Amino acid sequence: MKKAYKKPRLFELRRAVAAGGH
Repeated sequence: MKKAYKKPRLFELRRAVAAGGH
């Protein structure tokens, strides 16, 4: 979450992968 403010795209990508990829 610390890098969320720096790279919001990464956070969204991780969420999408965790939602339908893990």
